Amino acid sequence: MNSEGAFIAYPEELEVIKLGIIFSDRVNSVGFNFKHLQNYVKIVDFKDKDYTEAYKIFVSAQPGALSETDIDNFYSRLMSLRNSKNKPKHDLIFYAKLENILKNIKIDVVNYMQNYVVHYKMEFLPEFIKRNELVIHHYESLIEKDRVIFLNMMIEKFSSPDLYHIFDHGVFKRKDNETDDKEVMTDPNNCYSTPLFNFPNIDTLNSSQLNILRKDFHDNLGKFYGAVAEMRKEFDDVILTPDNMKDINKRLDDFIEPHLPDVNSIAGSNIYFELIRNSTKSAGEKRFNIGIGKIRTVVGMYRNRMVITVSEEEYVLEKIAKYKNPDSCCVFFFVELGPDSVDIYGLS
Repeated sequence: MNSEGAFIAYPEELEVIKLGIIFSDRVNSVGFNFKHLQNYVKIVDFKDKDYTEAYKIFVSAQPGALSETDIDNFYSRLMSLRNSKNKPKHDLIFYAKLENILKNIKIDVVNYMQNYVVHYKMEFLPEFIKRNELVIHHYESLIEKDRVIFLNMMIEKFSSPDLYHIFDHGVFKRKDNETDDKEVMTDPNNCYSTPLFNFPNIDTLNSSQLNILRKDFHDNLGKFYGAVAEMRKEFDDVILTPDNMKDINKRLDDFIEPHLPDVNSIAGSNIYFELIRNSTKSAGEKRFNIGIGKIRTVVGMYRNRMVITVSEEEYVLEKIAKYKNPDSCCVFFFVELGPDSVDIYGLS
């Protein structure tokens, strides 16, 4: 597989999150397209300062809105009057006006965020966030402390036995993507992969349908999940080299191939997938694949997707190397365009 470098497009990240929700117990999103969704979910706990900060981010750029400077001045004056004692009558009148302005600011923020969520088809996501089945990580903060926290989270996840990485189709292009065949590893610095199942455009799936799909996959693919966990355990400390890469390829096949009929059957017979195929204009089927490569290769995928910088990639690998060889095996999943797919986002 070849790995390309570019920002992940919003529709592609949404697709990966939906697949992650269907396929796994919990999804950790480290893309940048959902950073505002976290604020939307937490808005019920917003303090006044949170509303004014959100207003500056979401509303100030809109025509006729208060500028960021106006908001800062407003909030400073509001706090000054709110905290003052024995206010004279004219200050009481002015303070009441400021509180009314704050009320309108809150309304503007709530309306904008609701419209934002609807416009970008995120209505189904808050339910999974509230159940802690979807976690949004704010990776792009420019504050150094926050960046370190994020990078250390990444390092920790590479040592977690229960976490698998899922990438969108813009990261990979399999050499043999004209067929459904597995790809043979010819270089230990690249990756080996095999298709699991095809799926249609899942853009229209709502939360109820996702929950039903999720239950269907989890109830019927327990043996497959067990095989993947067992495979990961076996590969965990295996260093990928030219001498053993073909053996690694074979072992992955030994673990996965017996379960492919069940995986394909569950995905192929799913009523929602069939309804989508029969009721929409298809842009072609996509594939969900399982792959294996070096940890350093997988870390490089995050750098290629511009989630981390080159220097941060070096930092992550350096920290991982203290407890694990970065050339040891890492199991991951990824979406790939099928041979009849149209890349409407221009990522491949």
